[in-house]
Amino acid sequence: MSNVNKHAVRLAVEQAMLNLGLSELEKVQAILRSKYLLTLDDCIDHPEILKGILLQLYNPQYDEIFQSIQKSLSANLMEPDIDNFINSLRN
Repeated sequence: MSNVNKHAVRLAVEQAMLNLGLSELEKVQAILRSKYLLTLDDCIDHPEILKGILLQLYNPQYDEIFQSIQKSLSANLMEPDIDNFINSLRN
């Protein structure tokens, strides 16, 4: 797994959450850190955890958040790690 892919995923998630507000990004980061001992950089390896957090906090807005992440990563979809990440969030 390349650091470039991890960085791309982190930036995509950050941007999607910042669209909702800085406090929302901080909320997701706090849950990742306190409950799972993870950071946004770890989300590419644990998309199911990120998806669970987003569904729990933002169920009505999940599709909008997913679309934002997918759009940000669209140039990288040929990368297997990115494709797997997106598919895990989609299902």
